Amino acid sequence: MSTRSGFRPRIAAFAGVCLLAIAPAAFAQDFVLTAASTAVLRKPLNETQRGQILQALEQAPSHGLPAYRVSQNASDAELTKAVIHYAKSLRGGRMEGKFTGDWHLRPPSYDAATAFRNAAASRNKLQPWLDQLAPRHPGYNSLRQALASYRDLEAAGGWKKIPGGAVLKVGSKGSRVLNLRERLGMEYAAPAPLGDPSTFDLSLSMALKDEQARLGVPVTGVLDKATVAALNIPVSQRVATIEANLERWRWMPPSVPRYRVEVNVPAYWVNVFRNGQQPLSMKVIVGKPETPTPMFMDVMDGVVFNPPWNVPDSIAKRDILPKARKDKTYLIKNDYVMTEDGRVQQKAGPKSALGKVKFEMTNPFAIYFHDTPSKQLFTYDQRAFSNGCMRLEKPLELVEMVLNDQRGAIDQTISTGETVRTDVGRPVPVFVVYRTAYVENGKVQFRGDIYGWDRELKEILEGVSHQT
Repeated sequence: MSTRSGFRPRIAAFAGVCLLAIAPAAFAQDFVLTAASTAVLRKPLNETQRGQILQALEQAPSHGLPAYRVSQNASDAELTKAVIHYAKSLRGGRMEGKFTGDWHLRPPSYDAATAFRNAAASRNKLQPWLDQLAPRHPGYNSLRQALASYRDLEAAGGWKKIPGGAVLKVGSKGSRVLNLRERLGMEYAAPAPLGDPSTFDLSLSMALKDEQARLGVPVTGVLDKATVAALNIPVSQRVATIEANLERWRWMPPSVPRYRVEVNVPAYWVNVFRNGQQPLSMKVIVGKPETPTPMFMDVMDGVVFNPPWNVPDSIAKRDILPKARKDKTYLIKNDYVMTEDGRVQQKAGPKSALGKVKFEMTNPFAIYFHDTPSKQLFTYDQRAFSNGCMRLEKPLELVEMVLNDQRGAIDQTISTGETVRTDVGRPVPVFVVYRTAYVENGKVQFRGDIYGWDRELKEILEGVSHQT
């Protein structure tokens, strides 16, 4: 395949009838909901409406949904069944009743049958209704375009694997350098060689750094084992990853607040959005695979300065009390005390696991943002170290923003050593998401499936489509 100068994303066109089939059982739950589909309609569909429905159904694969086998001559009942199922799918309905324990970011219930009936009652309402079914967020649309481009790559045979071997760096020579140049050119433009193309030159190292950052592996500028593994992930798996992330986008609210904090767990990153701008971004430490940070929506409504840490019983029993039994001075050395109700608490201060500040939220999982004394952990590329809570790289900058306060006043409050809680005047919506594929600066970014949730989602959705 020729080297590309960059992705030219497009929405794949599916002419004629829809190409693939959803297994009949996949429609079953929606057929029950619609009862007799012909009864949904107040009057027969006209030709314009039939064409609008067929055209919409043809677009299902471009959203990462299974395709529909519906002919141009389908009855009104068949079209009604298909479009109601399609509408529910675009509103996250394929996951109805199938969310797992840590997936608390869930779409609101959607009555697709009633919405379709109301839209079909007038020829002028059906197309606008169809157009607003999918998420309208730029992040969804750009990922949808990326799906079309990766499917093009898959249809063309994908990319060749880079053979294993020694680490390649500036000055290395050989056929594997040529393999690397070819591989980099499959998705975006590879740099022109400064001389002999089989020589690993500085421009190739810089391009490789960009690629490593895009794929979420340590940015070294050398072709090491981790980078080879990331580059050798087949395009079919990249397609599946994009499809999983499009599905999770459909669990989001139809519109998101312009002022919000958004955490992407697999990227180990926090972004603050305000009035269309992104004034603050920072690294974050998230839950370990055995204690994952869940997906959820919440509201940040308070800030606690010099917070003590009320240790959850599970952590106390698993980590702290066994150490205290082995070392009778462990609790004192680490500023732990036993409360009147027999629980473990770590006093506020320089040893506190919560650092200088904690951001309170209202969720039932006891998950929140906080500072940390272990600043060195932010130097790691993969930062899944916590028991579920989220440790912030720049907590005091976030305090300044949410309280509209000056750093001097904040530092003065902290310097007293006293525990002080302050309400957030304008509570801030918080979205904790799991995006292993997203588009940033015009390029598709991939991150590791640290909790195996892409794989789990794929298995759930395949079960929906193939149940008998």
